[in-house]
Amino acid sequence: MLEREGELEAIVEAAERGARGEGAVVFVEAPAGMGKSRLLEAGCHEADQRGFQLLRARGGELEQDFAYGVVRQLLERRLTTASEEEPGAAARLHAPEACPCRR
Repeated sequence: MLEREGELEAIVEAAERGARGEGAVVFVEAPAGMGKSRLLEAGCHEADQRGFQLLRARGGELEQDFAYGVVRQLLERRLTTASEEEPGAAARLHAPEACPCRR
């Protein structure tokens, strides 16, 4: 990651803020071929090394026709895994009190 240390650090810092219960957003924008995907992969690797649970989605034309298409991508695997591990876990993830924005 030549000359991308600052951007990578911003991603790691955002993940660490999330672990502390603080909100954080990282917005990555650049022309095609500038290494956005590689930067995000490196950030995911760093987060994985720190024990974070990673959720990934990629927006595209198909998601435009589906309500919350990218959100569904993010949560689908987690909900499937949760319901296999513990019956009712997926329902608890959907419960209104499970949403941190309602606290």
